[in-house]
Amino acid sequence: MDEIEADFENVRAAWQSAVAQRRFEAIGRALESLYWFCEMRIRFQEGLELLRLGREQLAPVAEEAPHPIWGRVMARMLGQNSAFYESPIESRARVETGLALAQHDENRAEIAFCLWRLAVSAYLSGDSIAAIPAYEASLAHYQALDDRFYQGYLLKDLGILYIALDQSDRGDALVQQSLELRRATGDPDGLATSLGASGWIMYNRGHYTEAEAYWQESHQIRRTAHIF
Repeated sequence: MDEIEADFENVRAAWQSAVAQRRFEAIGRALESLYWFCEMRIRFQEGLELLRLGREQLAPVAEEAPHPIWGRVMARMLGQNSAFYESPIESRARVETGLALAQHDENRAEIAFCLWRLAVSAYLSGDSIAAIPAYEASLAHYQALDDRFYQGYLLKDLGILYIALDQSDRGDALVQQSLELRRATGDPDGLATSLGASGWIMYNRGHYTEAEAYWQESHQIRRTAHIF
């Protein structure tokens, strides 16, 4: 991520050029890195602007069939924090378009991603109950794919949701699974996030010393990895 940060203007220009030329293969290779960079480095608005460019210029024209990469771009417009800039209700339709294309191509990894974003959309819209099946379906796909990076996010999100629904034991167990998984994989952003969630669990239970320890470790990881 530091390399992308140092060369971000060239990265931006390369993305704009690839989109303008509709170079789908290059866009597909760059998309995941660009998405997570903007999420982790709190460049949400810049990320959305680049994705909007992709949404507009990669859209099918005339009788052209929608390209799967266009669907992937659409699905990533509902990011972890894009609710600050876009309505989750408006974003949901784009994610559903991406999901339909992923299902048509039987792309299980992309199906899992789209289900996750639909779960987030439901949660941000205040419908926590509707979010659960989408979270669980997404998690099941990622477990079948043995994708531990995304499993960490799903376990943490689902755990927090169960805690909010007064199913604390189940929620705590899922958050701890997320924490253990992220310690094993060494994902700094994910580990810092799960440590922060564990800190809030301890704080809400009145275990302030344990909460402080989790938060201090989370802060140290973010500072070391330049994640803010």
